Amino acid sequence: MPRRLHQGRGGFEGVLNKVEALINSPLAEIGRWLQSTVIDIRQANRDGTASINESELARDIDAMLHLLPKSFGDRFRFDSGMIAATCEAFQNIGLQLNPMILPLHGSTWGHNSLPMPWSKGDKISMVDFIRLPGTDELDDVSLLAYPLLLHEIGHNILFRYGAAFSDRFRADLETITNRFRLSSIADRGRARSNYQNRIEMIRRYWTPSPNHKNWASESAIDVIAFWVCGPAYLAALCDEMDQRHVQPYFLEQEHPPNYVRMSALRCVAVKLGWMKHLSAVDHLLDRWKRASPGPTSRYNEYVALTDPQIIDACLATSLSACKELRLPLCDQETIKRIHRDLSNGATPDLGIEVLIGAWLMHEQSNEAGYAQWEAATVRDLLNYVTL
Repeated sequence: MPRRLHQGRGGFEGVLNKVEALINSPLAEIGRWLQSTVIDIRQANRDGTASINESELARDIDAMLHLLPKSFGDRFRFDSGMIAATCEAFQNIGLQLNPMILPLHGSTWGHNSLPMPWSKGDKISMVDFIRLPGTDELDDVSLLAYPLLLHEIGHNILFRYGAAFSDRFRADLETITNRFRLSSIADRGRARSNYQNRIEMIRRYWTPSPNHKNWASESAIDVIAFWVCGPAYLAALCDEMDQRHVQPYFLEQEHPPNYVRMSALRCVAVKLGWMKHLSAVDHLLDRWKRASPGPTSRYNEYVALTDPQIIDACLATSLSACKELRLPLCDQETIKRIHRDLSNGATPDLGIEVLIGAWLMHEQSNEAGYAQWEAATVRDLLNYVTL
């Protein structure tokens, strides 16, 4: 017989009040979903068709509510509109991204996924958060940095449509590492052991994984963002990297070293015909070349992990994935069209177009003129956002 649980304050009553408050907020869809689930579970427990610990589930829901945005000001509205408009561009070509992608303001850019604290059937619903630097104040919007939004949405694309990339690059990586292994057959002792360790290390950092905490996935997402946003993304990432505290050769599991990211995108820029927009990138890379890579042992690891064969294979597979998914390509015609609209005084559309438009305006304006245009454009676009 199913265990009946206390239905009072120790169960869902307190959390249900918080859920109901969401229904009158921009998070109404999540609120209704949670409310429906709470009601279904309580009824199932009463009917004896389920035995669910309501207190534990209430704590899980309360923990999730704690992570949701608390402020719904003008910047939250603007960022929600930007995310929705950008995702719509992908939906128009048949890619179905998560309908629950929310802005979350904080210290840096990032992407997080939060599973709903229950499952219906075999499907676990997710809420995705795109973290944006700053607070929920419209003055914190910097359109020149917003092409980085494409990188974070790229995570969502790769989560849902990345199998072809992952499978192909795993095969490429296997081919490359097998080639390394064959070249070490004649070695003995420590030399052979070092080669085996090198191969294991390469696989650990480069093998695609479901959580994207690997160099291949992050590199592919950089290519996706560059493909869609063109030199606007290159400029935004360069600005982000052009800070004195950035370490160009630092090794971590989640992201390739910054030198690798920028030099890889430089290669993609050449392939896509954006050579005229590489001066800032070249200046940054030249400055980094003069930086110390660290102790010899760490430098040797860096060299082993950044073999050009691996990087070239990853970039080639990433570009092929962009073509196969029919992602919208920012090309010279895109730039000309948006430039023509700007010259005629038009306000760019929310989403990808305003990101490219902001880059163009900054290229042809002085700082004061650009700041005035950006403030007016953000205000104009906000009028089109309804939540």
